[in-house]
Amino acid sequence: MKLLKKGGLQRRIQLMSLWIVLPLLVVALVLHAYVSGPLQKSYRQANNQQIAGVVDNINQQLSQLEISLSVWGQSYENRFSEQITADTAYQTLNQISEELFYLANSSNYVSNVRIYSLGKDPFGLESGGTFQLSEKQQKKALKDFKIADNKLYRWQIAENGHLDFVQNINTNNPDTPLVYLVATLDAKSMLKYFNATQVPNSGVGIAFDKGTIITAGDSALRTYLKENTPAAGSWVERINGEEYSVMARENARLNQTWTFYSLVPLKAVTGPITHLANVLLILSTIFIAGVLVLSLYLAGKQYQPIQQTMERLFGDDNWQAEDELQFLVDRWNQMDQEKDKLERQTLRLQDSAKRQVMQQLVEGYYGYLQEVELRQHLIQKGWDVNYQGYRILFIQVNELITPQQAVQEDHYTFFAIENIVNDLTSMYFADGTILAFDQMQITLVAMMDDLEYQEFVTALTKQINSVIRRHLTIVISPLENQFRLIPDLVEETQRLITHQHLLLENQVLVEETRDKQLPKYPVTQEKLMITALKSSYQEELYNSTAAFIKQALVKNDRQYAVLFVINRLYDQVEYELSESGIVSSEYLGKTVLLERIQRILNPEQVTDFLFQHFLKPVSLLWQEKVSNSFNETIQEVANYMQKEFTNEQMSLEYVADQFELDPIFLSKEFKRVKHVTFIDYLTNIRIAEAKRLLVETNQQISSIAESMGYNPSYFNRLFKKVTGMTPGQYRKGRG
Repeated sequence: MKLLKKGGLQRRIQLMSLWIVLPLLVVALVLHAYVSGPLQKSYRQANNQQIAGVVDNINQQLSQLEISLSVWGQSYENRFSEQITADTAYQTLNQISEELFYLANSSNYVSNVRIYSLGKDPFGLESGGTFQLSEKQQKKALKDFKIADNKLYRWQIAENGHLDFVQNINTNNPDTPLVYLVATLDAKSMLKYFNATQVPNSGVGIAFDKGTIITAGDSALRTYLKENTPAAGSWVERINGEEYSVMARENARLNQTWTFYSLVPLKAVTGPITHLANVLLILSTIFIAGVLVLSLYLAGKQYQPIQQTMERLFGDDNWQAEDELQFLVDRWNQMDQEKDKLERQTLRLQDSAKRQVMQQLVEGYYGYLQEVELRQHLIQKGWDVNYQGYRILFIQVNELITPQQAVQEDHYTFFAIENIVNDLTSMYFADGTILAFDQMQITLVAMMDDLEYQEFVTALTKQINSVIRRHLTIVISPLENQFRLIPDLVEETQRLITHQHLLLENQVLVEETRDKQLPKYPVTQEKLMITALKSSYQEELYNSTAAFIKQALVKNDRQYAVLFVINRLYDQVEYELSESGIVSSEYLGKTVLLERIQRILNPEQVTDFLFQHFLKPVSLLWQEKVSNSFNETIQEVANYMQKEFTNEQMSLEYVADQFELDPIFLSKEFKRVKHVTFIDYLTNIRIAEAKRLLVETNQQISSIAESMGYNPSYFNRLFKKVTGMTPGQYRKGRG
C-alpha cells in the first residue's frame, strides 16, 4: 500500500497497469506453451490412429475382394469346362450372371463385375445378361486388360477414373478365346468413405505407384496432393498460410503401390486457443505501449482526474479492474469446455475402434488367432473382458402397437432406435457395442455377469414402446466366455428370431430350443389355392390363403411354422408358373417375401400380405400370359415327360418318335415354348423328384439315382451341378 502511495498519480497508474498486464501475459504464455502444443499433438495422434484404422479397413476389404474374385475366377474354368459363348444354354449363362451379381454386391466399392470373352465371336457377360462386342471394342479390351509378365491379376486405372481389378481366367488352353474377369470399383466412393471420417476443409487422396492420383475434399489440398505426392509418413505442412496435419501411408496391392494421403487443418482444434493467445499478446503489447505513452503524458499533466484517465484507457465509464479478470476467467472456462469436447471426441473414436474390431471378429478376420491372443487383441482395442462372459442380444422392432397409427419409417426413426440402444447399453452393461444395425434389426454384444440383462430388457422395451410405438422381440444368447465363438453365436441368435410367437406383444426368447416342430403342410388348401389362382377367382383365392395360414398354425404358433409353409407354397407356385413360360423375374422374389413376412406377427396381416403382394399379382400375370403362350402339343409332351421321367429310354429321339415328330423340330419348339432345352427340362423334373425323395423318404441315394434312370456316380455329379451341393448335403441341410 505504501508503494502505491509513492510517486504520485503517474506511479500509481504504472503499478496498476503492471498488475493488469501481467495476468494477460501469463495466460497468453500458458496457452501457447502448455495448452495449444499438447492439444495439437494429442489431436494429431488420435487422428493418425483413426486414419490408419480406416486405411486398414479399406485394405482388408480390398484384400477380401481380391480373394473372392480370384477364387471365383480360378473355379470358373473347372466348373464351366465347355467353351462359354453367347449361345450357351440359358441356365448356364443365368447361373454365371447371378454369381456375377453376388460378386458385384460383395463390396460397397464394386460397381460392376463382368466377364469378357475375346476371340472369334467376342461378347461380354454381366449380372444383367450378355452383350456383344464390336471389333473396335475387342481391340480396346485386349489392350486394356493385357497383363504383363504372364501374371494372372493386376489393378489398373480406367479412363473414367474408376479402378479395375483384372484377372486372366483362361490360362490352360491357348486355342480358346481369352477370358478376363473385370471388377470395376468406384474410386470416388472409396474416397468418400475415407474422407467421411475427417473434419471440414480436409482433403484425401490415393496415389498409384506415386503417379496417377485421385483426390477428394478441399480444392486447394487436392491441388497440393497432385503437385507433390510426398512419401509415406506423418508431419505438419503449411499450405496457403495454414498448418495441416499430413499423413501418407503406403500399401502394396499386387502390381502397384497405393499411397493413402490425408490432410487435416489443425486450426479446427487449436485455432480458437491460438487466436485467443495472440489476442491476449496483442492486448498486452498495446496496453504496455499505452501505459508508456500515458506516463509521458501524465508527466506534464499529473493532476488529471483518475476517472478521465480510465475512460481514455478503456473507453468505458463503468469499467472495473475485476471485469477484465472476469473476462479472462470466462474465456478460460470456455477453453476448458472445448477441452472436454475434444476428450469426448477421443472417447467416440475409441468406441468406434471397439465396434470395428468386434465387427471384424464376426466377419471372420481373426479366425487365425487363438483364444488368448484374441483376448489380448480385444484388450488392446479398449475392451474390458474381465467379466464372467458376454451375451449376444438380437433385437427386432416389429409391428405397431396400434395398427391404425400412421407412423412412417424414416431416417429419424432408425436414428432414435440406435441411440436408445446405445444409451441403455452404456447404462446397464459393463461394456458393449452394436455389431450390426439393419433398419429395424440390431445385433448387440455386451459384457456382463450372470443375469444382468433383465433390467436392460425392461428399460429397452419401455423406451421402444413409448417412443417408437412398436412391439419388440429380443433373442438373448446363453452366457459365453469364449470370444472365438462370437461369429457362430451371432448367427445362431439371429436365426432364433423365427421362434417368436405370432402374437402382437413384446417377446423375450432366452436359450430357445434348437429343435423345430414343423407343421403339417396343408396340401388340400394348396390345391384349392392353385386352382383359384389359375382361374383368377380372387375371393376364393383369398379365403383359401387364410385357411392355409390358419391350418399351418393349428399346433404351432411360432413364426418359423408359417415361414416353412409359405416357402414350400412359393416353390409350388413357381413351378406352375415356369410350366407356362412365366419367368421368376416377373413377380416378387422368395427372399423378399419371406423377409417381409418375418416382420409381421399378426396371422391376418400375413394372409393379407401374401395375397396382395404375391398370389393376386401372380394370378393376374397367369391370366395375361398363359393364354398367349400356350402350345397344346408341347404341353402334351411335357405332361408325358412328367409321367414317364423314370423311363431309362427317355430321350429327345424317343419322345419325338412317340408323338410322331421330327426331333429337330421338337427340340426347337420345346425350347421356344418352355424357354429351356428338352434335356434340361427332363433333368429339372428328375432332380425335383430326387429332392422330394431326399427330404421326405429315407431311401438310399443310390436307389434314388437308379429310380431316376441314372447311375449313382453320374447322379451325384449332375445333382451338384444343378443345386450346388451333393445329395447328401442337400438331405442334411433340408432335414
